[in-house]
Amino acid sequence: MYRLTTDRVDCMRLLLVEDESQIAANLKKFLHQHGFVVDVAENLRIAWESVQSIDYPLAILDRRLPDGDGVELIRKSRRLKKVPRFLVLSALGDVDDKVHGLNLGANDYMAKPFDPKELLARVEAMLRTPRARSQGCVTVGNLTYDRGARVFSVGGQGLDLRRREMEVLEVLITRTQQIVSRDELFDRLYGFDSIPAANTLDSHISRLRTRLAATRAGVVIRTARNLGYILQQDDVGKLK
Repeated sequence: MYRLTTDRVDCMRLLLVEDESQIAANLKKFLHQHGFVVDVAENLRIAWESVQSIDYPLAILDRRLPDGDGVELIRKSRRLKKVPRFLVLSALGDVDDKVHGLNLGANDYMAKPFDPKELLARVEAMLRTPRARSQGCVTVGNLTYDRGARVFSVGGQGLDLRRREMEVLEVLITRTQQIVSRDELFDRLYGFDSIPAANTLDSHISRLRTRLAATRAGVVIRTARNLGYILQQDDVGKLK
């Protein structure tokens, strides 16, 4: 039976979301030896109840859980006033799996099997970084942008984007109905030493348009001739 650990409340308290009992017991013991109190949740339901009631600075999260993908906890936690840092620890360790988890808001991602010493180092490094706070969401059509987590979603489903595509969309969605110049977007994407090809920005915009249309995001990126781009709601593409 699950219960919260309360034996060392003077130490930093972490949440471990892991359904494999032996892994959970070993990792809990290891972290306890290094000064952490660890609560173990064996599924998403218990984990969600826990983060709502306890202000965890960090959660270590498996993905393959009995009631769903662990990254769902990251998505749901965006609505909290204080968002835990998330370290995903999963057997799903391919590059695409890691990119997906990081794009959905994970702060770090480790593949199983893992070295406990490396995990400890990553935990301690993460705890030295500022925590994200909920900064509200911007929604246009079916597309939602979580400012705090820097995550896009369509109808509650995370939207995987390349880094520079995400940066373009961040600027456009926070300036909805306003024309954003090409020069401003270039300044956001590239440093002073970079000299991208003239059509690079057009390629990013083209891929974004394709991706947004395919996911029925309900928005459209229009070209303001000789000026730049503007993001607008597209009622034709809205979900019914």
